[in-house]
Amino acid sequence: MPHIKENQTFAIPDVHFNNADQVGTGLDIIELSSLYQKESLDHSPFLPHRVDFHCLMFIEKGHCQHFIDFNHYSLDSDTCVFINRHQVHAFDLKHRPEGKLLLITEDFIEKARMNIRTHLFAPAHYFQASSPVIKLNAALKQSFAALLGELLKEHKEEKCDPLMLQLLFSSILLKLDKHRDHGVSSLLSARQVDQFSEFMGLLTRHCRTIKNAAEYANMMGMSYKSLNLLCKLVANKTTKHLIDEAVILQAKRELAISQCQIQILAFELGFDELSNFVKYFKKHTGFTPAKFRNSLAS
Repeated sequence: MPHIKENQTFAIPDVHFNNADQVGTGLDIIELSSLYQKESLDHSPFLPHRVDFHCLMFIEKGHCQHFIDFNHYSLDSDTCVFINRHQVHAFDLKHRPEGKLLLITEDFIEKARMNIRTHLFAPAHYFQASSPVIKLNAALKQSFAALLGELLKEHKEEKCDPLMLQLLFSSILLKLDKHRDHGVSSLLSARQVDQFSEFMGLLTRHCRTIKNAAEYANMMGMSYKSLNLLCKLVANKTTKHLIDEAVILQAKRELAISQCQIQILAFELGFDELSNFVKYFKKHTGFTPAKFRNSLAS
């Protein structure tokens, strides 16, 4: 189960991975019903919180609205949804569907994907026409349920085999990825996928301090023009547009879970003047940072 690690900056602490039952596996599987038992958690799963691990949620029965990075997704029976590491999300307080929640560390994901190529759990689901939600048809549900059952069985073993867990989870990813709408990503070469993944990784790590597209191109050893063409091909957006989206998303996340002053947040996001940050944020969202924060509380 996840546990909370206090952070002096954030009013709502980040949720970190901690599986006391199977130490070292990097995978935990829980029933969604356990989230509704407040005494079993030291945070509210129904309020926005940031996870330091990946999640795969499977709705077996019922329906709900799930909040992920300021978007609401409608989920019903036989639906899977992916939540990436560092995303802000919240469960539906009103509707309480039945299902499973897989908690997966970054290290486990990397090992599982070592011999497979999939865009699932890709940064922010960046590929055009991509969605974190997959609706399972009858055939996919049958094979998914069988693989998930084997994964659960192995996970419950007193001495479970980490390699078996990785192989079973990899099989689940491949099954889901095969039935997913890949959009334009299916037309990309392996090199283009790797290059864009590298760019998104750099952007995730450096968007607070680097906002110049040419600097990212230089870090990748390619020209600005080539990087911009790649971004347009993959995401149908310019490099600058993707940089702005990353900065705004970081700002929204901090405003949602942080009580720090907006002036301090502006400085942490690389803005020398508060007024510049306010103008930038309003240009891209239509709200001032203060109004955006207040809207979340209302």
